Amino acid sequence: MLTLLLDHCVWRPTAEVLREAGVRCVTLRELGRAEARNGTVLALATARRSVLLTRDADFADVSRFPLGRHAGIIYLRITPRTMPEVHDTLLLALRRLPATRLRGALLIVEPGAYRLRRPIR
Repeated sequence: MLTLLLDHCVWRPTAEVLREAGVRCVTLRELGRAEARNGTVLALATARRSVLLTRDADFADVSRFPLGRHAGIIYLRITPRTMPEVHDTLLLALRRLPATRLRGALLIVEPGAYRLRRPIR
């Protein structure tokens, strides 16, 4: 079953939407790790076998965080104005994509669209 680790930069309404939709998620704050740096955050997600959900564009850089070397990353391109549409797109992607497809991948979610980058095998 898919579990998401929500980065400290993910807004509270996003966590609420996910939980209302039945998505298992935990925040860094709930784990007492709200101040963790990027490398630690990703290592924590990987150790927990959780997909990292973030608004931090650094995590979309596959040269810094190579595909296949983590449990998966979902990067949200979201603003307060686009929040409802991005939430709808995120939930659609999570319904369509099995958890196994997210493993080691980068899912970029923006208003009305998402794209999945998977490691080459």
